[in-house]
Amino acid sequence: MTAGTQETQAALPRHRLPAGILRGLARGAGGVAAVTRLVVAQHSKNVLAIRWLAELAEDVGHPQAALTRAALDALARLEGRAPEAVHRTLRDPMIGAWAMRTALRLHRAPSLTSQPGHLASVAVSAAARAGVPLSITLPGPVPGQHAVDLPTLGRAHLPPPRSGEHLSAIQARVEPGGRVELAYGAALLSLPTGLASDTPGWTTLPRFETASAGLAMRVRFDGTALAWPDDDRAETDPPSRADLLRLDAADRATLHRWHQRLAGGWDLLVRQHRRVAAETAAAITVIAPLRPPASGQSSGTFRGAFGCFALSLPPDDVTAAVTLAHEIQHAKLAALMDLVPLVRPGEARLFYAPWRDDPRPVTGLLHGLYAHLGVAGFWRRHLRAERPGQGRALAEVEYLRWRDACRQVAGVLRREPALTPTGEWIVAQLADVLGIWCRQDVVSDQARRAAAEIATRHRLRWTEQYGEGPSR
Repeated sequence: MTAGTQETQAALPRHRLPAGILRGLARGAGGVAAVTRLVVAQHSKNVLAIRWLAELAEDVGHPQAALTRAALDALARLEGRAPEAVHRTLRDPMIGAWAMRTALRLHRAPSLTSQPGHLASVAVSAAARAGVPLSITLPGPVPGQHAVDLPTLGRAHLPPPRSGEHLSAIQARVEPGGRVELAYGAALLSLPTGLASDTPGWTTLPRFETASAGLAMRVRFDGTALAWPDDDRAETDPPSRADLLRLDAADRATLHRWHQRLAGGWDLLVRQHRRVAAETAAAITVIAPLRPPASGQSSGTFRGAFGCFALSLPPDDVTAAVTLAHEIQHAKLAALMDLVPLVRPGEARLFYAPWRDDPRPVTGLLHGLYAHLGVAGFWRRHLRAERPGQGRALAEVEYLRWRDACRQVAGVLRREPALTPTGEWIVAQLADVLGIWCRQDVVSDQARRAAAEIATRHRLRWTEQYGEGPSR
């Protein structure tokens, strides 16, 4: 990342997917090699979004334009001294989501409510991670609040200003070794070196790590509303910002439940679905916890936050594992669609989706197909690993339910003119995988009838509300 537009463009690679990598992704897989390429491409996307953000702030005359430019220049200098720390910071899904959301808001309807100057907080996070000195001005907190987020690290709790006083800026200083000081009016808040533990005035973002058979998942729990991309969904309609749950590192009981459930789900994923687990480990760095729904499991992935999955506490290990297998598919397809257009713009028709209670646009239907191919594949492998009994019977029904739902949707999409040639080819590849499964797998009549009955009930409920036909 550099200060000038030409230099920035020259510093970023051109991203191309080799034929073998693209074919693997087109068939719902791809492996670590494919996900690694998507991660690198998303990093470039984040850098371009940050550059665009700074340019837009200047173009619209935003009051924080100078702060934003200073932050961009600071990141460029930091990159020269500690490139890995800067790249790791800018690759973060929550930073990328915030940058793109803020840039789009400035582009569509310039507003003083946008906060491009928060890029300075990103620079502080990168400097603290690298242990490189930095002095920079941050925007003051929102009136009535006394906290500032340092993205990827945690939240600083500032002393309240004197009565009637509102300070518009915070002076931040990072000392050698990574110690951070925040000067807010007459107050000075010193944060712990490394920012890895809670102290008075500082709350870390909880982190979780688990490993099974040599494969580790490392994530932080991050419900930071500042970065949450309400208007940048991956056609999956996950819960809104209001459903975010900010986990507190001091709430050991709640964190223990999350750790226990994720560890159990991860162990299952590694043992039975190692390729899926390896893809997830290569992509995911953030879990945004959600408040529990009235029933079932809630989860979602955002197009602009590659590497972040939102989910409520899974009720059991199998649900945790299948949720990860589902969401990594959405993440891969969203990142792929940033590189290769799969749907022509402007298509407004809505379609029946066997996994939804509402009609879906073409892009949403394609996302659902890709994700539920992953779900069907999960249950197919799980079925083979289960011993005869109730667990095996459930796996067989779930496999048939989602395999046949995917075949139905693939048939609809193969006749759909809104897809680009590449989109048509990908749907054909997915249909081929489903056809192979149908030819290879021997299933019981009982499971087939149960899956068909579930599908029929769903379609009847949908038809009662929306009418006949796959689209309307």
